Amino acid sequence: MKKLISFLASISVMATPSLVLACGGTSETEDKNKDKIDLSKIENKDLGNLNGDDKLPSLSLVIKELNKINKNLNLTENDVQFDGTQTTTSAKLKALETSTSFIGEVTLSYNYQKNLFDLSTLKNKDLGTIKGNGNLPTIKEIITSINKVNENLNLKENDVQFDGTQTTTSAKLKALETSTSFKGEVNVTYKFEKSSNKDLSTLKGDLEKLYGKDSKPTDEEIINKFILVNKEENIKSSDIKLKQNSLNEELTKATIEAAENSESFFGLIDVTFEYNKATEVDLKLVDDLIKGEGDYASFSPAVFKKGVTASSEEITSKEKMFNNVKTFTERLLKLASILGIKITFDQLKEMVDINYYSDENGTTLQNNNEKIKLIRITVKKGWEMNIEGYYVTGVINAKIYEKVDITKVVTETDLGTLKVTSTSLPLYALRAVNEYLTTKYKDYMDANNITSDCWETINNKSFKYDDNSKTSATVTLPKEDTFNNIFYNNVTLKFKIEKK
Repeated sequence: MKKLISFLASISVMATPSLVLACGGTSETEDKNKDKIDLSKIENKDLGNLNGDDKLPSLSLVIKELNKINKNLNLTENDVQFDGTQTTTSAKLKALETSTSFIGEVTLSYNYQKNLFDLSTLKNKDLGTIKGNGNLPTIKEIITSINKVNENLNLKENDVQFDGTQTTTSAKLKALETSTSFKGEVNVTYKFEKSSNKDLSTLKGDLEKLYGKDSKPTDEEIINKFILVNKEENIKSSDIKLKQNSLNEELTKATIEAAENSESFFGLIDVTFEYNKATEVDLKLVDDLIKGEGDYASFSPAVFKKGVTASSEEITSKEKMFNNVKTFTERLLKLASILGIKITFDQLKEMVDINYYSDENGTTLQNNNEKIKLIRITVKKGWEMNIEGYYVTGVINAKIYEKVDITKVVTETDLGTLKVTSTSLPLYALRAVNEYLTTKYKDYMDANNITSDCWETINNKSFKYDDNSKTSATVTLPKEDTFNNIFYNNVTLKFKIEKK
């Protein structure tokens, strides 16, 4: 027993030094960092004057200068990063966790200046032709031309001034002392041509109400309205552009400026407007009504609901067919006004292209005396907002059908005896006439896309009983006030009426 206790005691004594070392030794992290340089202990932290090509000093530039004034520091971009944003006078560096040589952080001071571009070293000094409205080129016109032939130069009006007086062939530019990007001077050559361009600032800038398809106006919508308000000036969309970021938050103002390559305008103009989202109108609504399709087909006033009908004289004449389509479309637009779409044909005519084709698919334009089989009405590109308050899109493909002489179809005018539910009301007799004609001429109707509506028997005011017995009657087809019927001329039918 004494031997066992003695043995355990000896183990305890031998284990004690190890335990002391474990508790009093350094941690693994401390072991790793004990040989690293603490950035805060760097002796020289004022880097003096620094120069670079950017607005602020780069990390590589700061490290390079720091190594210069601290011998054997050997700091690299793999060791540190900026802590926050550097300025022109100071920067804070922080050691990366992955750095094998540095820990901590340090704030450095310096006086940084961006390197100035020496104008005398400008590569392209011959500017070619400059066009302007004055007798001599302006500094803006010369700067614009310099930037065109010297990519990424970004020379601005607050960088330079004329040194002496410019001529029609040359000018000397001198960097302003306040310029943060340029120094020195340069002589440039060019050929100046006086232009008759018009100053945009003299045009109308009040656009009044401006409508667009989205929650805010697009550049194109503002420009198109400006062109419309000043339509007598013959402005092309390529002549002008919206100045970048000029649209205000209230969506009431913007600035339009002349395009650099415009041969008609110069300068800029502030435009004002009241912006509203437009009502979208798809011409498919009219297209559907002409074809007798869509949700509102039953409301169409046309008798023939497959297309626009025309006489043999009209069908070869663009002028006459235009009048036909105008009459037809005006009737349909009256229907559209019930839906809240208040557009006139004259308004629509200004913003569309109308083409006439000699085939039903609209691939061959009509010429000479060919029959017109399709009229296509398309909204002109850029004219979608031409009608105030509306955004109009879509296409109308109106098929044209030549009218048929009804006397050549209905050759038998005596219908014989027709069975009716009641002889006292014309309605029943007229229904019977319609059923008779539809049955008798079914094949002809199917072959020519003719529906039973074209007989126009219902509510036909020409219906007349022969006498008070109401056992016989006559009716003249089609109606006198018919609209877009496939039939022309008229035929009077007679028949006897017998109760079923």
